[in-house]
Amino acid sequence: MKTRHSVLLTAAAVSCSLITLNIAGAEAVPEYDLVIANGRVIDPESALDATRHVGIVDGKVVVVSEEPLDGAEEVDATGLVVAPGFIDLHSHALNTSSAWMQAFDGVTTTLELERGVTEKAPDMDHDIRTRVVALEHSTADKERRLSELEAWKAQQEIESARYDEKWNAMEARIDTRFSGLETSVGDIKKTLSHINWPIIGASSLVSWHS
Repeated sequence: MKTRHSVLLTAAAVSCSLITLNIAGAEAVPEYDLVIANGRVIDPESALDATRHVGIVDGKVVVVSEEPLDGAEEVDATGLVVAPGFIDLHSHALNTSSAWMQAFDGVTTTLELERGVTEKAPDMDHDIRTRVVALEHSTADKERRLSELEAWKAQQEIESARYDEKWNAMEARIDTRFSGLETSVGDIKKTLSHINWPIIGASSLVSWHS
């Protein structure tokens, strides 16, 4: 009996040793899918500007570390800047090839944002236009609906006056050689029948007619 117990204990000990050897010999699974190492990380939100290692899992940044990281794939960014994608607030990259070129400049979000919206835009787009359609199909409460349309018309007259104000401001800027001028002819064509555009450094005038 004693001999049998000794054999069993020996076999168990050998088995445990083999398991330990297998665990020690197994390759460690990388903690991150991708590591961008040794790059100059610039993060405007946190004001970070230093050499760091960036760990990415499932396409998302999960850690920015001062210490080296272990990744399934590693990119050495020595001498390069690692930063969040830039946002272009006024872009005309409206097709795939233009957006592709902007990506090379680090731009990952492109917005137009030239003229913004009017104060009444939400009501005009969602509420008033819906009510205009409803007018064609409903006979109830038409007076109230018509009064709302009158309010919308009055708002348009206010907006028209604002176009005039924009043009007056443009004229002032033109007199000072276009300093700080940014607008679109489309913004003011409703209220103007003729515009003369002076060309800086030239003696001719370019005319535009509505």
